[in-house]
Amino acid sequence: IYSRWHLPKSRLLSGRIAIGVTPEASGNYYHWLLDLVPRVLLLKHAAQNFSNYDALLLNGSRANYEREILAALGVPPEKIRYVDSRERFQIASAVFPSMDINVIAPWKVHGLRDLPFSGKQNQHRRLYLSRARAAVRRIANENEISEVLRHRNFEIVEAENLSWREQANLFAGASVIVAPHGAALANIVFCKPGTRVVEISTRAGYRDWYWQLAAVAGLSYEVLEAQRSGSFSGPYENADMIVSRENLERLLESL
Repeated sequence: IYSRWHLPKSRLLSGRIAIGVTPEASGNYYHWLLDLVPRVLLLKHAAQNFSNYDALLLNGSRANYEREILAALGVPPEKIRYVDSRERFQIASAVFPSMDINVIAPWKVHGLRDLPFSGKQNQHRRLYLSRARAAVRRIANENEISEVLRHRNFEIVEAENLSWREQANLFAGASVIVAPHGAALANIVFCKPGTRVVEISTRAGYRDWYWQLAAVAGLSYEVLEAQRSGSFSGPYENADMIVSRENLERLLESL
């Protein structure tokens, strides 16, 4: 708003309005799941259910996973109102949950694991999450390492081809997950304590987000360092990666 000469004309919202708008949640699965959804859980807890709110204001991209998660939370579709920075409101009665963003707190993990998404899972599945269809941070020699992974009974999964419930069930039933750094790893929040998580990353691209999440969720976490692909011309942190077959085989022997 500080970059504008004029603010949008404000509109009055009557009734009791729940505010779920959360920084960076629009179009970003990690922030939607780990920052916005817990805030909506707080709103539900504060009023016991959503019937006591006249509307729930959210920011998002209206992706299928948003619709699925909101349904799992029990939010009536008619109460959901997507908003963005082009809008300004005067609100007579607003309820704001804690803005606890970029913090992985135990209550978030417990709340997300309690969502009604699953039945019984086979807790011995070994998963490798492919980013072959992504624009960045792909594994350049994925065909080579896929052979090694399949030999060790890993399933090759593309999370973007699955519904949110399918992803949550898949992670809840996994014993080992190997994946390059990416938003799909946010689903480790659904893993059972003790699940082993291996994040593939270059030194330049490493962020400790999933280490923090794994620590709070009671998971075993380690990093498999990869090398930056020389054919990638973008920022170092988004570089495609090359995984050493020998290093991967050595790591898999310990899993």
